[in-house]
Amino acid sequence: RAEEIARNGGKSLHPDVDASAFVPFVSVYSSATNSEELEHFYTKARAEADAWHEARTAYITERLRQGQHPDTHPDFFAAWVEPSSMPKMPNGFFGLGGHDAAIAKGVIVVAAVFLFILANAIALVVWIVRRFDRRRKRRTAHATIPA
Repeated sequence: RAEEIARNGGKSLHPDVDASAFVPFVSVYSSATNSEELEHFYTKARAEADAWHEARTAYITERLRQGQHPDTHPDFFAAWVEPSSMPKMPNGFFGLGGHDAAIAKGVIVVAAVFLFILANAIALVVWIVRRFDRRRKRRTAHATIPA
């Protein structure tokens, strides 16, 4: 969306950000490697969002013309029907897109680090036990040698 705004001449509200220099960081939002697939998804999603906005605006405008208002008429949105389907994000990381994909990646990294630490801790304990066992066996062997 930021890229679209910059292409259409939009400016950032932040005084130190130049929207024309925007470089999309697509990998955070999807692991889809095909940028054409993402561009197709975004185009379709943008068209769906625009159609939804137009339909909702028409619905609200009609009721306002009838003298209704959402603050004073509890059934103002009773006849509004949300669209049944929205475009699906391209199959990204394990079929996840957006923040779900970022969270899944984070969980995998944390799990991998935990397993690495656990495996090394177990290896260290085994090494220490074997070392003490060897020392105990040597002491026992020296103590039982007949004189």
